Amino acid sequence: MVEAGSLVLRPATTDDAKLLFDWVNAPDSLANKIATVAPVDWPTHRQWLQARIADPDCLLEIVELDGRPIGQVRLEPGDRGTMVDIYIAPAFRRSGLARTALAEAIARCAARPVVALVKPDNAPSLALFRALGFREIGAEGALSVFQLED
Repeated sequence: MVEAGSLVLRPATTDDAKLLFDWVNAPDSLANKIATVAPVDWPTHRQWLQARIADPDCLLEIVELDGRPIGQVRLEPGDRGTMVDIYIAPAFRRSGLARTALAEAIARCAARPVVALVKPDNAPSLALFRALGFREIGAEGALSVFQLED
């Protein structure tokens, strides 16, 4: 586990299935997801989580603040490089916690390049990636493609 003040990133386990299920199906999460456009059913989610946990190339971390789970960060191989997925619960947004959590996860992941696909109207995510040194390198359909500058 890595601590930044009272912020901790820990590996996700199957015990986190319900928590991650609730987060992925939250309306604010679905509104900004790229591949997931409708609520995910429980069996599909369980299979997805088990596959991510079993994949040694996937970093799936639960973000905790003072021992309370507040979000998740996932870095996993994709077509363009190591793809970023992050979710922070609404009550904890605009606090710098997403930036701290994502920076720590990236520091723990050796695979490069690190890439994020972002909907152009998702201003908080655009600001997060720019603040961490990601540069917009193009578009993929209606999505902005950001890559971390090392």
